[in-house]
Amino acid sequence: RDRPDDALRHLERLPKKTTALMREPTLLRFEALRRLGRPADAAAELTELIKRHPEHVDAWLSLCDHYAREFSISQAVALAETALQQHPLNKHIQTKLLTLLLKNQQLDKAQHLAAQLAGNAPKAATSLWLASTFLESHAIEPGEHWLARAGGRHTSPFMHALVVSLHGKARQDQRLIRQAVALLEQLRRQQPDSLPVLNNLAWLLAVDLRQPAAALPHVERLQSLVQPHELSSGLVDTMAEVLHANGRTVDALALVRRTLLLSPEDGVLRYHSGVL
Repeated sequence: RDRPDDALRHLERLPKKTTALMREPTLLRFEALRRLGRPADAAAELTELIKRHPEHVDAWLSLCDHYAREFSISQAVALAETALQQHPLNKHIQTKLLTLLLKNQQLDKAQHLAAQLAGNAPKAATSLWLASTFLESHAIEPGEHWLARAGGRHTSPFMHALVVSLHGKARQDQRLIRQAVALLEQLRRQQPDSLPVLNNLAWLLAVDLRQPAAALPHVERLQSLVQPHELSSGLVDTMAEVLHANGRTVDALALVRRTLLLSPEDGVLRYHSGVL
């Protein structure tokens, strides 16, 4: 992981066949080239893979992210639109395009896409998904529109809590944040080992409600449930924040550094390592 130049030399010896088994080396070559600071070559690797395998959704998504990061969001939007033409029903690509449109401040186009995806009688899950996507981008009016379209129908209690928390953050409304915390607390009692519930609950308590002591038991529960090599950057983000806020900066830094050994390029982990 720390020597992308060595990795690339080994990967270049691998054949670029079109079988499913050979797709992974292409993604590895892309990652090595990206880390070597060769964005155009990295993009070419994924572009060639997509030409051979247009059904490879992960390649489309990785290329969209790459264009947004290295070139321009407008180019990434155009690429995501092409991906959606290839995979019109894929929720991951739909979400990617919608998010990129919002990042590119193309609100009208994002609302038009949302209306197309929802249809005339959207399911509650679809309305909540659209509400969460808009609210996370702080597009409050369309977010509240889709929240209203859900009409109080919540197929997933966790999704309900998540949307309420995003609504509260977008509106800077502590009442809604506390409501989301209450919903997550109820879920935690029903699902004491749920990582998403514990993670979101700890974050809301520590960061949004400024109650780090109340968040600490949930982080300690996360630590007991997940092995260090299984930690995602999202979990480490919350855990480090809560440990630091409770005066346990040494523990927070040790956690971040251990995880960085496995994911040295992770931006969230590198940020925490620098701040702590």
